[in-house]
Amino acid sequence: MKSGVKIGIILAIILVAGILGTVVGYAYIKPPPPPEIEKITEKELIENKEINRIYTTIKSAITFINMALCSILIYLYIDVYHKVHSEFTLGLIIAMVALLIYAITSNPLFHIIFGFRGIGMGPFLILPDLFAAVALMILLSLSLK
Repeated sequence: MKSGVKIGIILAIILVAGILGTVVGYAYIKPPPPPEIEKITEKELIENKEINRIYTTIKSAITFINMALCSILIYLYIDVYHKVHSEFTLGLIIAMVALLIYAITSNPLFHIIFGFRGIGMGPFLILPDLFAAVALMILLSLSLK
């Protein structure tokens, strides 16, 4: 496959993952459960609800992008492993699987599925996944060379 086509497909997958994460994240964000609501005032609840919805939607989009990046890298590294049979490549595959599991379990939707809805921590909720996304993009860039 031509390099330009491959990069176009990868960018399309990442874009779709980001849009999917944003739409799904925004649709499924709900207020925290009753015990946590009692700890804050009504005004704080309204402000926190809107701000947390934004942060959680961003986190959802970033984790969907991270899942797509990890999946693409796993595919690329498996392809390389079939050609080279290098222990280093096998280690990269295992590391990418671990990062994929991290991306899945850090997604707010994963938490909601298992019944956990807490009040967010603002931008600190997003930062670890943002740094993971940057690292994954660097790995993808290096892997495509």
